[in-house]
Amino acid sequence: MQAKDFVHLHVHSQYSLLHGAISLDRLISQVKHFGMNSVALTDHVNLFGVLEFYEKAKKEGVHPVVGCEVYYLTKGSRLDKSQKPRDDTLAHLLLLVENEEGYKNLCRLISSSYLEGFYYKPRLDKEILTQYTKGLFALSCCAKGEVPRRLVEGRLEDGRAAAQELARIFPERFYLELQDHRLVHEKMVNEGLLEIAQALSLPLVATNNAHYLKREDRTSHEALLCIQTGRRLKEEDRLSYEGDEFYLKSPEEMCELFADHPEALENTRKIADACRFDFNHKTYYFPRFVHDSPKSLEDYLKEKVYQGFESRWPQIVRAGHEETDIQFHQRQRRGEGEAPSA
Repeated sequence: MQAKDFVHLHVHSQYSLLHGAISLDRLISQVKHFGMNSVALTDHVNLFGVLEFYEKAKKEGVHPVVGCEVYYLTKGSRLDKSQKPRDDTLAHLLLLVENEEGYKNLCRLISSSYLEGFYYKPRLDKEILTQYTKGLFALSCCAKGEVPRRLVEGRLEDGRAAAQELARIFPERFYLELQDHRLVHEKMVNEGLLEIAQALSLPLVATNNAHYLKREDRTSHEALLCIQTGRRLKEEDRLSYEGDEFYLKSPEEMCELFADHPEALENTRKIADACRFDFNHKTYYFPRFVHDSPKSLEDYLKEKVYQGFESRWPQIVRAGHEETDIQFHQRQRRGEGEAPSA
């Protein structure tokens, strides 16, 4: 595999509000500078930036992979709001869109996390994840993912069980995510992931949890986190990303980091090539409106329109009078007199 064939599949932009510090213009520019032809966008629990990302990437000849990092309860229901979710029961999961069905399913999941599951944070659960898996790839995520977290805690068997369950939910589309930001705990996590991958025959994928574009942007990103949390840079106990490795690394850097795991690098290209979702700009999509009137939809709409006119403009002229409603309103806009008496 050539270095330029590597694809970043874990990227947070400015749309990871007050958490990501990568503008989409700079992201696409940097990807092209690296000689890469594909990149993903995986903001925190939103798709705010995907259309802009898609259009800008396409314009520059870069293949866009649409995705999102979602939160889900490792146990319990998203509908249960009796107590604040603990960090050890709320896990992160990276979802990537393969096709149109996958995009619709991702939209359903994100909507549900806010409309049904929101409690302090937008939350899913495994019940609804199981319902909307088609057309989606799932990656085990960062240290806040369910599998990596169990490994950080030294619970290898629990990590294996979590991976097995996620692999069941996303059959043949669940990948264990290797990351290396030069952090002490990541060595233990990656060793555990490799053991689980071998035991369960699960594929690996190499990512870098990019929250800022270049290494030197780390301080700006820290300031952004302070704005989010209402803290100051001088405070030692504030939210912070340890080290300065959470940037968009070059493909050469990534290939060097994971030289011992070429299959994890190759799988980035495999996933990106499989993700072929395109926005359709040529078709109008209207909501399906259901009403209980015996009238046709057109007659029902006309009735409601006239009712609305009457409630707002009591002087409206009904059909059958000297001039039609349309003629009257055209004349009124020109300032040519008052409405005739009804």
